[in-house]
Formats: sequence, C-alpha cells, structure tokens
Amino acid sequence: MRKNTFFILCSIFFGIYNSSFAQTKYSLTFYNCKRNHIGMINNGYDSIPVTIYDNDSNQKIEFKKGDLPGDFYFITDKTDVRIETENIFKQKIDTIIKLNKANNEHRICEDKFKDYEFDTSVEKSFKAKEKWILQFFSMGCFHREEESIELVFEKGKAYLILKENREKKQTMILSEARKNELVFFEKKLKLMNRPNAGCTNSDSYKIISNTENYKINDSSCLWFGYNLLKEKLGFK
Repeated sequence: MRKNTFFILCSIFFGIYNSSFAQTKYSLTFYNCKRNHIGMINNGYDSIPVTIYDNDSNQKIEFKKGDLPGDFYFITDKTDVRIETENIFKQKIDTIIKLNKANNEHRICEDKFKDYEFDTSVEKSFKAKEKWILQFFSMGCFHREEESIELVFEKGKAYLILKENREKKQTMILSEARKNELVFFEKKLKLMNRPNAGCTNSDSYKIISNTENYKINDSSCLWFGYNLLKEKLGFK
C-alpha cells in the first residue's frame, strides 16, 4: 500500500514537473515595421489593449509586463497564439503567431493596416479631372517643414507636383500605382486625427478639393505618413 502511494505521489510530482518544464517563456515587442522602429507601446503607450489567446481553445493566456515600458512576456506550452490589440490607426487587429522553442522573441507590427470602404477625395477629384491638393506642415523642437503635393490635369494627362515652401520642386506623371498610393494614404489619414497625443512633433495635413476640404492634426509621432507617401510616390 505504501509503495503504491509512493509511486502515485512520484507520478504526480514528475507530471507537474514535466508539464512545467515543457512550457516556454516568450517575449513580445510592438514594432513599427514600415519605419523599422520601436513601437508605441514600448514608447510608453501602456493604455493600448492587449489580449493573448490560445488559438485552438480560445482560452486567455496570462502575460506580464517587464521592467521596461512595453516589455511583455508570457509562458505557455501552446504552439499557436492569437494576439488581439489595436494598431496605430485605432483599428482592432489579430496576429497569429506560430510558437517554437528555437525562437522565443516575436514582433507585432503595430502599423498593420486593415483596408476599409471609403470614397476618398482624391478618387473623386481624379474621376472629375479636378485639382486636388495635400498641404503638409510639420514643426518640432529642431525642424519646420512646409510642403504640398498637388494633383493637376493638363492636356488629358494627370500629374503630381511636389512643392517646398510653395515653390515647385518636382513633377511626375500620375500612374495607376501612384493613384492607389494616394487613395491608401487618405484612408489612413482619416484615422490619424490626434491633435493632443503628447509628442513634441506635430504634423498637420490639409486636403483641398472641389468635393471636400478638411484638416488632420497628428501629434502622436506614430505614423509620419507624409514621408512614407513621398517615398511610395517616388519623390526625392
């Protein structure tokens, strides 16, 4: 009887030990993948909601914050997890991660964007062959920028004109790919109105067209969408 009890206790002990040993510690870093830069949560934006689930059972997995802002880690023996959070555009996003012990450090792209249905002003201007203007003004501790990108039509062709301090700097033909980049940019722009986000750098965007005029202020230091747009369009 004592031997049986001993073996039962040993089996329970080693079962618990093996289960604990099989679990692995994983770390998460929230990253701005387009800019190849550390993310907003790591910069102290701890109010961003984060939930981790076992992707098979849909059960929550507890996680802890480390010593540094945004330093997240969790311990599990699961192979697939789902991370639910918000991107920088305040959209809810899911990221599924395949876990393996050989790689226990993972990144979440916080700038991952979910496309949505929206008739942009640049699309309306293109269809009507009317002028469209994006004015950009940025100011920080050590810089001041004033630029604009204008969509114009001449002799049946569409052109983009880049101006710095209201002086023409570069002109290019509007291709289908460039038009798509402008549409994609404006969809993101509509979600980035954060005038009091706390960063010392402040970016102001003003859209001027015959169908719609509006202004977006972004002081989050999370997106820097104008510079990304210029790069995508091919402006130097």
